[in-house]
Amino acid sequence: MTLRHYDRYGGRKGRYKLGFKRILELFDPWEHRTLQFRDEWSQDLWLLRRSDLTVKSIVVDPKPLEYLSLGIRRRGVADLAIEVPRGTVYEALGRGPDASDAECHAELHRAAELHGVRSSVVPLAELRGRSNLIQNMEHVRQVLVMWHDRDLSAVQHGVLDALKGGALTRVALRAELSEQAGEAAVQGLDAAIFRLHFSRQVRVDLDGRYDDDCVIHRL
Repeated sequence: MTLRHYDRYGGRKGRYKLGFKRILELFDPWEHRTLQFRDEWSQDLWLLRRSDLTVKSIVVDPKPLEYLSLGIRRRGVADLAIEVPRGTVYEALGRGPDASDAECHAELHRAAELHGVRSSVVPLAELRGRSNLIQNMEHVRQVLVMWHDRDLSAVQHGVLDALKGGALTRVALRAELSEQAGEAAVQGLDAAIFRLHFSRQVRVDLDGRYDDDCVIHRL
């Protein structure tokens, strides 16, 4: 597993420049497996979609959807296959404005239609516009990986009990847990909060800043 920072390739803008051919590998703490991405774009798209609580599972670099057109075998290629309550969505990134890119996307839409699934193309501008959420999601992922094999049920119960009286900031929640049960009660606090968030027991605004002043709500 390799943890990467968003300033490594020239900051957020540099992250979307062409010419960085490599395979990125990371551990997915939601589905408990190692994933490989062809570039930062597909990695960021995965992080963006992982923030959606309705997503059941995501396949990275899924098997192409094949179909025949005038006797020629064609393939619809996607970056992700996303399982949601209404079915599966094959999603590709719009990496450039050139005609070949558009042709590939047309083939994906046609293949998806013939296979009875949905498809979509996400422009890079959408990733740039959600950079704070993507950055927060990478932090969430790293925290969940760090505490992946640890039992945090006691901390999670403590968080839920502390929030019975209403929403609290992260710093206030930490102080209350520490006062009630000592420092041991706040070990792995962020991981406990994130686990509860993705199990829909608490809510954290991951589009905003995740710091001491962020507010945690019980659902």
